[in-house]
Amino acid sequence: MQSNLQAAISGLRDFFPEAEIDYIMNRSAANLVDGNDEISNLWPVFAGHPLPNHDDIGYIERVVWQRRYDIIFNFCPFLNQHGLFFRMITL
Repeated sequence: MQSNLQAAISGLRDFFPEAEIDYIMNRSAANLVDGNDEISNLWPVFAGHPLPNHDDIGYIERVVWQRRYDIIFNFCPFLNQHGLFFRMITL
């Protein structure tokens, strides 16, 4: 898992060298990328459950609205089930 996370982050950095790259992920896996200098801000949000719960989604929505991202890449298949990805794209 660690190599996939690192590869995704490195790939984004390669394509967007000047971008601010924030990474939202499960708290229990945050140590896999913590300290990675290619990540601008690490948001360990998910509470350790296999699926994001209502509080997790609410927190992500607040972060998205406050940070006003230009683009969001969704690597989590579970967020689509909640409609969050659609809401993020339409911001």
